Amino acid sequence: MSGQQRGKEVDVFHKDSFVYDEDRDLYICPEGEELIFSHLQTRKNREPLRIYRGRSCTACQHFGCCTSNKNGRTISRHPYEKELLQMRQKLDSDFGKAVYGKRKYIVEPPFGHIKSIMGFTSFLLRGLEKVKGEFKLVSTAHNLRKIWLYLKDQKKNMADMLTQVDYQPGF
Repeated sequence: MSGQQRGKEVDVFHKDSFVYDEDRDLYICPEGEELIFSHLQTRKNREPLRIYRGRSCTACQHFGCCTSNKNGRTISRHPYEKELLQMRQKLDSDFGKAVYGKRKYIVEPPFGHIKSIMGFTSFLLRGLEKVKGEFKLVSTAHNLRKIWLYLKDQKKNMADMLTQVDYQPGF
């Protein structure tokens, strides 16, 4: 992708317009200048970002458009930038848009129901195992409601169905 689109305008100095040279570990700006590795920026509870800085930005004719930092343009690179870019390209494809578009009908409604209707907006317990157990209970309640609504739509009495010995659910 060449430049980030904002509405109909294309930002020619967006990070996407800078080419990353993996062999030399540097970025090349749209004007052909190099942004070399400067330092690691550590973030709380996350992997550090690699920071790249331009050396001759102040002499560039696009200095005010590209950056106003007196030390030159900087670009941060996430440790998984390559994978993030591949995923972004996959989602931007026609196939990716079709698959991701189904998400709002398949994946999101249960979370919306659990948050807005059931009022479950945060976990009460701490620790991974306890949170997993709490989420399983909430999911079970959500699924029981779905079963109840299905049976109600089928005009079937749940008590009669649960007392049948050989009952096999049809959903």
